[in-house]
Amino acid sequence: MNNGSVNVVADMDKEIIVKILSGEATEKERNDFFLNCEANPSLKEEYIRLKNLWVLSIEEQAPNKQKLFEQFWATTRRSQSNRMRRIVFEAAKYAAILIISFGLALFVNSEIATNSDFVQTFSSEAGSVSSIELNDGSKIWLNSGSQLQFTEKSKKRVVASLTGEAYFEIAHDPGREFLVDVANIRIRDLGTKFNIKAYDTDDEITATLLEGKIDVQNVKGKSLFEMNPSDHFSFRRSTDKYNLTKIDPSFVAAWKDGKFVFIDKSLREICNELEKWYDVQITISNSELESGKYTSILKRTTTISQMLEMLKVTTGLEYEIKTNKNGLDMIMIK
Repeated sequence: MNNGSVNVVADMDKEIIVKILSGEATEKERNDFFLNCEANPSLKEEYIRLKNLWVLSIEEQAPNKQKLFEQFWATTRRSQSNRMRRIVFEAAKYAAILIISFGLALFVNSEIATNSDFVQTFSSEAGSVSSIELNDGSKIWLNSGSQLQFTEKSKKRVVASLTGEAYFEIAHDPGREFLVDVANIRIRDLGTKFNIKAYDTDDEITATLLEGKIDVQNVKGKSLFEMNPSDHFSFRRSTDKYNLTKIDPSFVAAWKDGKFVFIDKSLREICNELEKWYDVQITISNSELESGKYTSILKRTTTISQMLEMLKVTTGLEYEIKTNKNGLDMIMIK
């Protein structure tokens, strides 16, 4: 069991910590604060803890450190509130990306079927991102817990079946048709950069176009519509209905660069993503906290404990970690 602890620090002390970490404190303010730390072990411990979190939050960041700092501490000052409006967290190391050639490493299964179709399957384990490089220079990234199966019908037609999430950078070849199947939807490449999210555990399937064009078809190959850059397609399995909107696509594929980016998402939606990455189960007992809308930029960390600690600092939530008999971490957020 792992419970986070809360150190009570006066708002005035937090204001001084903000100024010290941002380099804005005067020499007298710094001296007075550190003298207080020597006389107050709890204050010293809290300063060290929050300083470490801040160092993690700006790791490997460039010119926007001051802006990140201001956002980080704006939420930290409200750490006892259960209504977070922004989390900014860049922390620790990102899982190594495996770059492979089509038909080589991460090759799970290949066979020449009786109908002469050539099949290859690639997968990415929980907590990792894998990259596939095709012979024509195309690149595909697989997110945590995803699987992509290629069926080469002929040199002129390749069909990929996706379970999970993948980002595609496909070199367009007018002499070859490249298709991606997800549920009752088929995406036909027209020389593009696009992201598809289609986990079996999610009701919603999404496709977002960053560059070029893709054609959205039904399973019979009938074109429903063509997508242009910034188009965001969503399809719900439960209703068999789809929607097409415009969004800012810049954050859609941030996962392949080592980031969680949540824009106006509920804590439940955020936890769903954490569950996929860390292979844990998260229960939220506070319904108000669960349904609140949050915006978060989070570095994919090496441990779930680091992530929960940052959420605690910025939201005031409490959490408890237990391990079930199967060795799976179960997290209760209160």
